[in-house]
Amino acid sequence: MNLLPQPVATEATSTMNGGLARRLRSFLTGRRRYRLLFENNPLPMWLYDADSLRFLDVNHAALRGYGYTREEFLSMTIKDIRPPEDVPLLLEDVAKAAPGRLDVGYWRHRKKDGSVIDVEVSADDFLLGGRRARLVIARDVTEAKRLERRLVETERLASAGGVASFVAHQLNNPLTNIALLTATLRRRIADPDAAQKLDRIDAERRRAADILQGLLKLARGGRVEAVEADLREVVRAAALAVASYHKPTISLVLDLGGRPVLAQVDPLQLREVFVNLIKNAYEATEAGNVTIQIDEGDADVTLVVSDTGAGLSPEALGRLFEPFFTTKAAGAGTGLGLAFCRQVVTAHGGEIKVTSQAGRGSTFTVVLPKKPGP
Repeated sequence: MNLLPQPVATEATSTMNGGLARRLRSFLTGRRRYRLLFENNPLPMWLYDADSLRFLDVNHAALRGYGYTREEFLSMTIKDIRPPEDVPLLLEDVAKAAPGRLDVGYWRHRKKDGSVIDVEVSADDFLLGGRRARLVIARDVTEAKRLERRLVETERLASAGGVASFVAHQLNNPLTNIALLTATLRRRIADPDAAQKLDRIDAERRRAADILQGLLKLARGGRVEAVEADLREVVRAAALAVASYHKPTISLVLDLGGRPVLAQVDPLQLREVFVNLIKNAYEATEAGNVTIQIDEGDADVTLVVSDTGAGLSPEALGRLFEPFFTTKAAGAGTGLGLAFCRQVVTAHGGEIKVTSQAGRGSTFTVVLPKKPGP
């Protein structure tokens, strides 16, 4: 499709991508030059109708980057490249758009294969055959956003670790005293009602002790004492440690291969990571499978813990590794387990990711280098 957009008259010349709009307005003097600039731009570009939102033209970079053919693009609207949950916000933004206004912002786009990327979008208005159209340039910033989130999480965990260590040591003695006093009173009081109250006190004391242990793990999680260990044995030890959580309606599947998978890791801390992941998988699943797989590459090892449980909401996925965030009922979890997992895996130079869909279970993927970085 050969389109020649005409710029909307505005009082001030806008800038787009470091002055691209100004250069574009002066450069678009002919159909041939427009096609060269549009098609040869290394960034995905498209033109869409501002009223119907239908794509009018796309360049080669958009075809490569998003996976659609030109014909598929031209049969779609811009709503079709957004995750469904983002469409209401898109329509709200479109409704507020003023003619001639330059828009620059961050959005999420969905490719043909279903993957979602973060993009920085610049958009400007043009008149096309008397109708308002918008020219869009999209830059993939997925990796930059991931690194930014990881930096924020690392700083947050480092701060939380310092606080955790202080609080944990301050709470240790009072909790020990409560345990001793409760045991003493239990031996001296025969009243059943009083005994029930002591049971409740002891249950709260145990919960506080669990939080204390979580805080101590978080405080220690950034330090790795690496030795050569067989990751298969680390996983087996973790599975054995949480055997009491196993339900007869759940099948535990260990797909760990037939030979040792050696890596330079801290086996005690990694054991705790997989204790957390396997325990969470059991608790999320009423019936079905909890599967643990190992895939060994040349430089790293991928370990996957998946379940067929209830799955997670998009909101929970976005906050899952935050300290003190939990999807469990009040009093049933500390919200520190996954924060600890992220900290330990990151300290190993690795990465932990989660995918989930409500009603279809969750998959935690841990990628660890065989040798820690410098």
